[in-house]
Amino acid sequence: MLDVGQGEALLLRDGRRAILVDGGGWPQGDLGSRVLVPALAARGVRRLDALVMTHPDRDHCRGLVDLVRQLPVAEVWSSPGWTPPCAVELISAPGPRWRPLWAGDERRLGRWRLAVLHPPPAASRRRHGGDNDRSLVLAASVHGRRVLLTGDLEAAGERRLLRASREALAADVLKVAHHGSKTSSTAAFLRAVAPRLALISAGRHNPYGHPAAPVLARLEGAGIRVLRTDRGGAVELTIPAGGPLRIRRPGP
Repeated sequence: MLDVGQGEALLLRDGRRAILVDGGGWPQGDLGSRVLVPALAARGVRRLDALVMTHPDRDHCRGLVDLVRQLPVAEVWSSPGWTPPCAVELISAPGPRWRPLWAGDERRLGRWRLAVLHPPPAASRRRHGGDNDRSLVLAASVHGRRVLLTGDLEAAGERRLLRASREALAADVLKVAHHGSKTSSTAAFLRAVAPRLALISAGRHNPYGHPAAPVLARLEGAGIRVLRTDRGGAVELTIPAGGPLRIRRPGP
């Protein structure tokens, strides 16, 4: 998980294969050139197999269009139906192939297997909650471990997921939705996921109070270890074929 301030960008890698999930934040200005490209280069990433846009809020996608202009990208993944400029520019950018994703779809990246849990196809045809509750939700698995990536999903979206895919939610690592906002991470959802580790991307001294104290209390009460970008910068996890997860805090 990169440190992009009040936003989100998460990199999945397997050798030379790489996917970036979201890429937005503030107050860094030109996020693609100033933050994302240097951060990826520092990690040896000079091309991406895919960019994933979970939803088109600027704090998740404002740097992706600029990134596509500077870095070879094979594919862009998102759910269809988005009309904000960020989404339209990214989906129509020359070069990458756009792949629409729905619940039930599956993609692979080397040894990573990515299962799409949300949104359902009906989300583009009718109002399926707000934009946050139409976030793309992915369960990424490798070496028998699972990482649940939740975008900005809020409580209503969590309830829909619990009804539709409760058995598929269990994960070792949870990327906490909506930067730890009080609108997400309900107790029922956390019980279903039952992670050992939670990752929160939030900006230092952000005006929204992210992560919210009640969410942190629920995580702590469930015995879940929390790592935050606003306290310690980027988080790097290595998932080995055997043995425990390895955690490193390399800074921004």
